[in-house]
Amino acid sequence: MLAWWNDLTLFQMIMVCIATPATLIIIIQMVLLLIGFGGDESFDTADGMDGGVDSVDIDTINSEGFLSFGGIRVFTLRGILSFLCVGGWLAMALDYTLPGWLAGLIGLLGGLLTAVILAVAFHYALKMQSSGNINYKYAVNHIATVYLRIPPKRTGTGKINLTLQERYTEINAVTDDEDFISTGLPVKIIALADSNTVIVKRYNKNKEKTITSEKEQYND
Repeated sequence: MLAWWNDLTLFQMIMVCIATPATLIIIIQMVLLLIGFGGDESFDTADGMDGGVDSVDIDTINSEGFLSFGGIRVFTLRGILSFLCVGGWLAMALDYTLPGWLAGLIGLLGGLLTAVILAVAFHYALKMQSSGNINYKYAVNHIATVYLRIPPKRTGTGKINLTLQERYTEINAVTDDEDFISTGLPVKIIALADSNTVIVKRYNKNKEKTITSEKEQYND
């Protein structure tokens, strides 16, 4: 492994350093999804996610239409990871036979094409899903995880992930909270805004348990 690394050019080393973390994160996401994490309160990433990709304001840029077209958001977290993974490995592999600048350009275009294809595929898959037999009224009172940051006071729309009717679902979400709800935070669905959008609030498991206990004592 060390000999292989030492044989790489500087350009190839940079591409490997870009592609490897993105690949590992994608693999971890897939494994977590397969074992049932990532769409409910068990995937509680509230501690440690606030300073990640969300702090770059990519979600805000997307909600305003830049880096998106026809309602299809390209550079979400999923899209960025795919872009870095495919683009990095493609540029690294092509550098063996092509000039570095050309390998980098093809890698850039390949990564961008992958992000676009993935965004389009998810967009239409979710449209087909929402037009099927999923009824979002059954999502009320469920706990979900924020995928695309939700703007405060219904000034914009974010996205949440949860498992609903035995399907892993991505739903549009708004909130009446005073502050942004960041990517990775757990939220509770409290109502429907329309047939395809839910209203959420921040979810604090300990606080909810305390309120429930107080109600039970009062009823007793």
